[in-house]
Amino acid sequence: SVMPERIAATQADGEYCLMAANGNVFETAWYMRGFEEMFMDFVLNGDLVHEIMKRIVDFYAEHFRKMLSAAKGGIDLVFTADDIGDQRVLMIPLEMWEEFIKPYHARLNETIHEFGVRIIYHSDGSVAEAVPGLLDMGIDVLQALQFSADGMDPAELKQKYGHRLCFEGGVSVQTTLPFGTQEDVRQEVEELITILGKNGGYILGPSHAIQAGTPPENIAAMFDTAENFYPFS
Repeated sequence: SVMPERIAATQADGEYCLMAANGNVFETAWYMRGFEEMFMDFVLNGDLVHEIMKRIVDFYAEHFRKMLSAAKGGIDLVFTADDIGDQRVLMIPLEMWEEFIKPYHARLNETIHEFGVRIIYHSDGSVAEAVPGLLDMGIDVLQALQFSADGMDPAELKQKYGHRLCFEGGVSVQTTLPFGTQEDVRQEVEELITILGKNGGYILGPSHAIQAGTPPENIAAMFDTAENFYPFS
């Protein structure tokens, strides 16, 4: 009931993109079930997995339905998430992801889209193999773009999916921001804007939360470069 009041207060001194959170279906399941146990369930107890996922989506669908109804059009994005990739590959085979996880996000996304709200989806790691399926299940923005993971090439992602998908993130919190120079940060930011920002569809940012110990001057270099670099005519 307080949503309209809070939205109005936030927008009082300028127009911001407002995001509601957080629909992480698979992660919620393994938080309850246990990480190792959940992966065993994929193989040995599929009926239980489906029942757990169904009930989680029942909850999140109602959560966002109530929130977005109360917001009366004031929310622009809903943040959804499920880490499905590690540094090298997907954490489970693609076919298993398509059976046990994808349908439940698709159902949640359908509910969110009923309100005209865009969906931003987060996964770390090597997820290029799953991007066609992520599009099928209805995401609008892919985040956080861990390009240090295997198979995550910004030029290839933009070329294949840039006409259908917005990208957010990408500046490495594993290498460039914590351990690079200011010039390294500037070069990476300029490269990502040049590749992913062509014809629009890119929100620049770090590839995850900026980690403790990151030099403040590198953080400033990321924002300063983003503000001042625009290579497109």
